[in-house]
Amino acid sequence: MSNELAIKQETTHWITSVNSNPNPAELNLVISERENALTVKEVFNYPLITNLELPKKEILASIRLLILHTAKQFRWSEKMDILQATTLAIDVYEALKTETLEDITLMFSLARKGKLKDRGRGNPIQLNGRLDNETIFNQIVPAYLDLKAEQREVNYQNKKAIKPPKTEPLTPEQKKEFAKIKKSVTKIGTPKETKKPTPTTLDNMYQEWTAEYDKLKLEGKLPKRIVTLDDYWKLKLKEIEVKDNTITHAQMQKWANEFWELREQNKLPEGIKTYTQFFEWKTF
Repeated sequence: MSNELAIKQETTHWITSVNSNPNPAELNLVISERENALTVKEVFNYPLITNLELPKKEILASIRLLILHTAKQFRWSEKMDILQATTLAIDVYEALKTETLEDITLMFSLARKGKLKDRGRGNPIQLNGRLDNETIFNQIVPAYLDLKAEQREVNYQNKKAIKPPKTEPLTPEQKKEFAKIKKSVTKIGTPKETKKPTPTTLDNMYQEWTAEYDKLKLEGKLPKRIVTLDDYWKLKLKEIEVKDNTITHAQMQKWANEFWELREQNKLPEGIKTYTQFFEWKTF
């Protein structure tokens, strides 16, 4: 079983376990254990909500449980009912469906513990004992996405800083041995080279647009009529349409992979630093 599949099954299993647990005390324990096991650095490893192979209602049910679990810690929201929680769960799902369920779990955990900071002065966000639509989408979600954007940049810089280990030159004896091996392989027949698969990078492109959206929203420079993250993505997708021929998902993936390979080889065209710039360069 691949590591990616194992992680995906971990999320699926957790959703199923919390949705089927009728004991409130045990449920609180399961959620708390999950919260404490997560870090912002690790959430990038989990599947996006849109990629989960589960019915939408099951995902919504798990988000609702996370909201109810969190609401109990706020004096003005501790008596939140199922209907209120369901409405909030639907809104959270629509806003964060291109993030992971682990993001939502960790986000509410950090909010409850007072570990999320506002975008202005960097002070802990003030929820005033409330967990509702206003505090979630005006304070909690922006603060968490800022935190995640910072970690995304750290991850990229760390990856960029990793250099391949230096290889020691072969000794005369090793060179002779290598020559023998090469000769024997040539006699048998040179095996076909297998190209190392390029990682799926289309999700990274959407993450890049998310970071752009967060920055523009923070600076108050979002384009007209752009309110939500979905609005911004639709705008970016529209910008990379070729006249009379809309770019397909497969074409986007192909270009995203090409961008990744060129960036790894430091061969990107001059002035091209992001997926968006590369797409525009390919289009025009």
